[in-house]
Amino acid sequence: MKWVELALYNSQERFETLSQFLNEVGCRNEVSFVESTPATLEDDLKQAKKEFDCIRIGQGLGTFVFQELEYWTAQSELIGATDTLHFLNQKWWPHIFLLSGVQSCLSKKGVYLDLDAAALVVGAGTAARVICVALIQAGIKSIKISNQFREQANELICHLKKHFFSVDFEFIPKERLIDLRGVHGVAVNTTPFSQENDILNELYYLNFLKRPGIVIDFELHPNPSKLIEEAQAVGAHTISGYDIVAETDKAWVTHVFNKSFDIEEYKKRLLAQIK
Repeated sequence: MKWVELALYNSQERFETLSQFLNEVGCRNEVSFVESTPATLEDDLKQAKKEFDCIRIGQGLGTFVFQELEYWTAQSELIGATDTLHFLNQKWWPHIFLLSGVQSCLSKKGVYLDLDAAALVVGAGTAARVICVALIQAGIKSIKISNQFREQANELICHLKKHFFSVDFEFIPKERLIDLRGVHGVAVNTTPFSQENDILNELYYLNFLKRPGIVIDFELHPNPSKLIEEAQAVGAHTISGYDIVAETDKAWVTHVFNKSFDIEEYKKRLLAQIK
């Protein structure tokens, strides 16, 4: 099978590791990478559909791809984004395997999930959409969303309100993060680690976390992230970016190849490969 990742910033180390791992267990495959932008996405998708059997959508493009879909599933419509297009029965079907990955991670921490507490989600992209849906489906009834750009957060909240009528949503400006009370049973970062991303500095205090709580960080670099380290230091339960991508890739492999997947071995490969 030939597959490709379309992304603003490719996950080459991750997917080359996955491709090699699959070849070793008899799932013959070949992966390619195409840097794409919202402006070039339509043309890039058309070309990819001519050359590949499966298209994985990377960071920054999930919501834009959704706008190009001919067919959609209930899950992709619920989230308003997709991370995979798979050619099956003469049609390109969208999937959101990140949701399956996040749900698997949450199920392992389910005993620690306080359904009476609010959740705090930082970011407003595809990952933020996914974690909000996963938390709501797990039983969370109140979600606070913080993001550097208020318009993006409001767009996310507007989308979620159309599907979840009994959930309370609130935008939290980054300046207010430091003043939040410790009433949030789950705290999630979906934004990247960089010098420009100063919203992360407000998260490290964990003043908003209802202890012990669950802290989730989608970021892969560095490992462990500073947020995960701070959370572990105060006794919080944690889900790392590596946990999420491993479960996501497991869901993708199970669907596309109908193959069992040694997730612990794969995670070891990822940790060794991605510095």
